[in-house]
Amino acid sequence: MGSRILKYLSVLALISAVTLGVLLVAAHLLVTPERIRDAVVPVLEQKLQRKIHLEAVDVSLFSGVTLTRLAVVDPHSNDLLVAADKVVLRYQLWPLLMQRVVFDEVRVEHPQVNIERLTDGRFNLAMNQEAIVLPVASASSLPATPSASDMDLLISDLVISRGEILFKDNTFGSPPHIYKMSEFDLRVGNLSFERQASVVFWGKFNGAPVDIEGTFSLRSQSFDLKVIADHLDLIPLQPYYRSWIDGRLDGLTLNSDVRIRGGKSTPLSLVGKLSLTDLDLLLNSMKDYPLQAKQIDLDLDVAVDRPGEKIQVTTFKADIDGIAMVAQGTVTGLMDVPALDLTVTTPKWELRRVVQQLPRVLSRQFINYDPAGSLDGEWKLVGPLSQGKALLQHGRLDLSAVQMTAGGRRPQIDGQLEIAGKQLDARDLAIRLGDNTLNLTVHSDHWQRPVPEFVVQVRGELFDVAAQSNGTVIRADEPTTGGTDSKGVSSPDRGNPGGFREQHEPGPVDLPVVVRGDLTLEQVVWEDVRVSGVRGDFALNGNVLDLQNVVGRLANGTFRVSTQIDLRRQGFVYQGHVDARDMDLDALVTQFSRQNSGVLTGTGRMQTDFKGAGTQWLRIQQNLSANGDYTIANGRMEGTALMKQLSSLINLPEFSVFRFQQGTGTFKLPTGGQLNYDSRFDGSRARLLSKGTVTFTKEIAATADIYLSPEVVNEMQPGERVKNLLVEKDGWGRVPLLISGRYDRPSLGYNLTVLGHKAAEKVTERLQGKLEEKAGSQAAESLAKPAAELINSALKGLLNPPSK
Repeated sequence: MGSRILKYLSVLALISAVTLGVLLVAAHLLVTPERIRDAVVPVLEQKLQRKIHLEAVDVSLFSGVTLTRLAVVDPHSNDLLVAADKVVLRYQLWPLLMQRVVFDEVRVEHPQVNIERLTDGRFNLAMNQEAIVLPVASASSLPATPSASDMDLLISDLVISRGEILFKDNTFGSPPHIYKMSEFDLRVGNLSFERQASVVFWGKFNGAPVDIEGTFSLRSQSFDLKVIADHLDLIPLQPYYRSWIDGRLDGLTLNSDVRIRGGKSTPLSLVGKLSLTDLDLLLNSMKDYPLQAKQIDLDLDVAVDRPGEKIQVTTFKADIDGIAMVAQGTVTGLMDVPALDLTVTTPKWELRRVVQQLPRVLSRQFINYDPAGSLDGEWKLVGPLSQGKALLQHGRLDLSAVQMTAGGRRPQIDGQLEIAGKQLDARDLAIRLGDNTLNLTVHSDHWQRPVPEFVVQVRGELFDVAAQSNGTVIRADEPTTGGTDSKGVSSPDRGNPGGFREQHEPGPVDLPVVVRGDLTLEQVVWEDVRVSGVRGDFALNGNVLDLQNVVGRLANGTFRVSTQIDLRRQGFVYQGHVDARDMDLDALVTQFSRQNSGVLTGTGRMQTDFKGAGTQWLRIQQNLSANGDYTIANGRMEGTALMKQLSSLINLPEFSVFRFQQGTGTFKLPTGGQLNYDSRFDGSRARLLSKGTVTFTKEIAATADIYLSPEVVNEMQPGERVKNLLVEKDGWGRVPLLISGRYDRPSLGYNLTVLGHKAAEKVTERLQGKLEEKAGSQAAESLAKPAAELINSALKGLLNPPSK
């Protein structure tokens, strides 16, 4: 476009020279402006191949020419191409005689230029169209003049005031894209084909102020300009850069204060500041994550080598709504295969601000975690842009006080990640949970895989566990004092006929990684429970966490746990096996309940298989199932609620302190929270057998049989008949009991059904003995059977009366 303007200026200078020549030749004649206009306009029309309208010409032989109401019209469509209220040319006369055109001033007032790009790419101002023959008055023909290329043109001062340029582009379809430069002023000093010229421009492009100041040279085709733009809307310019964006841009405004230098033989240099505001971009590869930013500030020092298709980035500083990034290096293959060789620094990224600037869909996923802390990184990107993650050849990321709320806890992470090609390493990575610290070592041989695999080592001196969670609301069948709103949140202001209380469950979790590693914790604390020497292996694959052979020491014994946790389900689903050996039961009970210290002693062993779901107590008791067995050696029960009730009921010291050599039992817990158990405790003076059910609400319904050794039976206070009623054939006495109520406050009573059967057996035996004495054994046997049935029926009616 600049070359076309120069052509017009050259032609304008030529016309001025022709005009001066005519004036000199016809100076002795009666020369009037009308005659000059009639002579010059046809020459202009022939040269420009356009129709020229000129209202008036004012000629001063020694000072200049003034053209009034100049208009250039397309001869085909009669559309106005160029117009000006006034064109003033102040020239020097004598240099014309030496083929030098020197203008002290060229002033164009209120020009209007209408530029149109046709559908085939040609411009309406182009002069390579088919020649149009326009009539030229032979009487007014002028002598041939030197061509513009032979002339030495100098314009000391070129001034355009109140200009307007309207550009229509039809190459992108209908309707045409329209752009307007309005209210512009242009001042060019020392314009020449041989010299460097200065330029000052001010105007409005599509309503946005634009200010340009600097120098340029026509001979070297170079320029050095400072460009200032204020709130320039880039959306109307989309057709010219749409091919560079794989998506849709709905908002972007530019503010600039840059220095642009370049030339035909020198790279294009861009130094200064750009500010992009109101970014709204949706990429086809990220349709669910629109990119939005209120303000992006760029501090640039880049050079573009167009022949070499290379960008040299000396400085590139970006600040995206307070998130800074710095880059240095080169970009090559701009028109073919773009490739990077950049060092990118991400200094002190504040996580809260980073999350705020993420696409809304992503930021909502982090809002409940409330991330905080800072990230400081340096990255080396090398290779074709199409390589994606493989561009990262080297990297470093420092984590400083990075915090995130999860599972009711707020861990803090400090440390450094290093990347070298496909390898990733994290050393001295520390995770702090309150006063607890876990040290991690992380390694990956190929972190760029779609599902990368990591090897992790976890080490810690002390880890305090406090099981809490946070997540989606579930309902509990327990009444609450308040109601709930439509979202299920408790509200004391409204009624709640059904009633429920809030519970929360984590998950589901979807992590596209594979993790394998081992765990070493010197001590684990959960309230008063202390576990030492925890060792184990773990693996996370397909969002299923496997804990294999986790061992430790608890209550002077050892345990081994293997479990699998499915993180893909809300609340998590788990199953596993526990094997505990050589447990000091007194130490174990004391750790779980200090007030019950000493109530149970001995050495215990237990193994169980379990399944379940949920992390909250409500979900656990609804879904947990288990079965297993246990043994206790050299045990003692003292001071338990059951022992106190037994001691009071039977009035024997054996049940103030119940000692046993061996205790065994099995249990089964189906889903629903009701534990079925069967236990036996054998001592030298007493035995305790119990079988029944216990619920998570502490309700118990069981039978218990107390067996007393012959020595203990003989020590009993009741009369001989009661002793005989209790004594078994082996000499041990049996006391059948029923247990009800709560297991922490049980109610004991005699099992009357068993006692009735026992009494019937004793009566039948005595009756049969008497009959044998009177009628003989054969007759006694036939008489004893119906008598026994009659006695059983009578006792059953007495001991178990029918309900009303």
